[in-house]
Amino acid sequence: MLVAIAGGALQGLETAYLARKAGYETLLLDRRPDAPARGICDRFAQVELTDSEALTPALESADWVLPATENAPALSSLVAWCRKRGMPLGFDPGAYATTSSKSASNALFRRLGLPTPAPWPECSFPVLAKPDGKSGGEGVEVLSDPRIRLRGP
Repeated sequence: MLVAIAGGALQGLETAYLARKAGYETLLLDRRPDAPARGICDRFAQVELTDSEALTPALESADWVLPATENAPALSSLVAWCRKRGMPLGFDPGAYATTSSKSASNALFRRLGLPTPAPWPECSFPVLAKPDGKSGGEGVEVLSDPRIRLRGP
């Protein structure tokens, strides 16, 4: 079974590794010819994920698509392309909307009675400030003093 992994950066590298360990044949789709995951995939197609015309020949041999990107236009393009053609897609837009937002995730956790970090101003210093819709360490700041202001908007 051939899984098409859309995105070849760190998430694509992890996804490709795990897909291969699970016994899948892997096809990497990425716009960059030197995408990090390319070296561990069985096949590679250089394609812009937002270009539905280019996706068609790239995905014609795939059995399903697994996004490994957080690029909103690319995700929208993949969802539309897969829906139109009946291609299985390992992605749920509603779940992603919740999990990609710290605010939405914390609200869900609170509704389920799960612990969450204390929000400002109920928390104490040092404070870990994370942008709502960013992933990994992007935009993260540690504030050790209440007089320090965030760098971002």
